[in-house]
Amino acid sequence: MPSHDLARGHRRGHARARPLAAQESVGVEDLLARPLIGNPAGTEEDGGGFDLRNTLGEAAGRASIAYLTDQPTTLVALVRAAFGIGVINRLALQTTSTEGLTIRTIDSPTAHRNVALFWLRRRADSAVVKAFLDAQERAPLPPGVLPI
Repeated sequence: MPSHDLARGHRRGHARARPLAAQESVGVEDLLARPLIGNPAGTEEDGGGFDLRNTLGEAAGRASIAYLTDQPTTLVALVRAAFGIGVINRLALQTTSTEGLTIRTIDSPTAHRNVALFWLRRRADSAVVKAFLDAQERAPLPPGVLPI
């Protein structure tokens, strides 16, 4: 199938704990010492906690995952209630107010997600696909998102 990579977004960590809040960024080991809140909901086999597990890489099995949710607003509310450290994709976080929270980039070689578009070969030459690709190439990327 034809495909087109759109962007790569980095994960963000959200914390109320002072030691992490004082750092410019946090590492995987910093996260492993605390209860974590991630997304999306579901079992590991069903992709639950994808962002969190992807960020932690091989260390994911040592994580204390307190809660998984599909909603960025729920994740942020749980962080506000000091339920744990939230790990969520930076793009997903843009839909939610983070006022009063400290947001840090997570230092992890696996903390990224490629965003792609795919379509059926019979639609590859359609005006809709071409218009979308043209608009995507002209659109500015959100802060922290890198073209690939």
